[in-house]
Amino acid sequence: MDTMEGPSPPRPMALKPKMKRRLSMFEKDLYSHTLKERLGDVSYEVTYTKPCRIEQDSKRKIKYANTYKMQPKNKFCAPAVKLKMEQILQDKIQNMAYDPDICKSLSISLANHIRGEVKNMACDCYKYIVQVIFIEKKDQGSRVCSRSLWNTEWDNCATAKYETNSLISIGLVFASYHE
Repeated sequence: MDTMEGPSPPRPMALKPKMKRRLSMFEKDLYSHTLKERLGDVSYEVTYTKPCRIEQDSKRKIKYANTYKMQPKNKFCAPAVKLKMEQILQDKIQNMAYDPDICKSLSISLANHIRGEVKNMACDCYKYIVQVIFIEKKDQGSRVCSRSLWNTEWDNCATAKYETNSLISIGLVFASYHE
């Protein structure tokens, strides 16, 4: 009888030594330990300024470290912003006639002016989108709408409207909380 040798039995592989498993920050009761391990002695409330020269200006750009805050100290106050916008629109547009060329440049300058005033209202950590729209009055209906994805708890918007005999001006400010 012919003896046929089959494949040789597998050799036992050398087992690798087990490495110590790294803790997950999602495990119960280990979150603070993991943060201390990964962040070292960093405090949550620390802000850090690092001088950075901008070649165009002699001003220094300030950089802040993350604060890990999930909500603002001062919430965006839409009624106060609305009053300020109505005042600015009334002061700049009073007794003005509609002219497309003038309204185009005035729209940009008013949006910049409103944004500057809103930034001075002490709402921290917000990003602002400001629009100023001019519509000629010619017995027509008009509707202005916008869509956005935002956090309903912290984000908000304010709208102001001012009318003259020949135009309608609408100011929109969208405040989005930025951590």
